[in-house]
Amino acid sequence: MKLLLEFGGNPNAITCGVQKNNEGDIIPIRMFALGNAIGVSFDKVKSLVDAGANIDYSTPTAATALEN
Repeated sequence: MKLLLEFGGNPNAITCGVQKNNEGDIIPIRMFALGNAIGVSFDKVKSLVDAGANIDYSTPTAATALEN
């Protein structure tokens, strides 16, 4: 991750997609780089924040990294 950030990776990156839930309904998915790092490693969170990750960032639908 540090290498990606060093070469211009976006610390506020969001992966968007869809998946089916248990009832067969299609639901949107949003995965924030910061939100994923929170549950994995303090060092990864620090690297993202040091690279400019906005801890207050939200999508137009009000999803945030801290909700992940």
